[in-house]
Amino acid sequence: MSRWSFVIVAVLLSIGVYPTNAKSKAEFEVAFKQSNRDKETPAGKRYTREFEDKIFLTVASQAMQTCVSRSRDTVEPAMLVFMISADGKIRRVLSTPGIEYGECIVSRLRLPISVPRPPHDNFAVALGVANHSHAQSKALPDNAYSSN
Repeated sequence: MSRWSFVIVAVLLSIGVYPTNAKSKAEFEVAFKQSNRDKETPAGKRYTREFEDKIFLTVASQAMQTCVSRSRDTVEPAMLVFMISADGKIRRVLSTPGIEYGECIVSRLRLPISVPRPPHDNFAVALGVANHSHAQSKALPDNAYSSN
């Protein structure tokens, strides 16, 4: 895997239905809390870990690469909540309201996306993403090489 100019902070939680930004902070909070509940069971922990380790980058890497240069650096990670149906389709992704990088990623995902079936319908997985590419590029000396 190539080196990325942003940091992925993976904190998996739970979610469930179409690719859109949260319409309200309350809607996002409900999904985020659901992801915390969903990962509390042994099956939920396993699924969340698998999603984080094997699925997330496949689903979101192209959108992340596109958005890294189009968005300001993040002060705090944007949480993305993936809502997954019983048949393994990501039906919706919500982003922390007001964090440009997360909102950009969500806007570029093409859903539904098929993934392994979760432990139950409307399973939510939350992950944190951060963009630090602009700060990193300013920190490089003039003669430095970056493979980003």
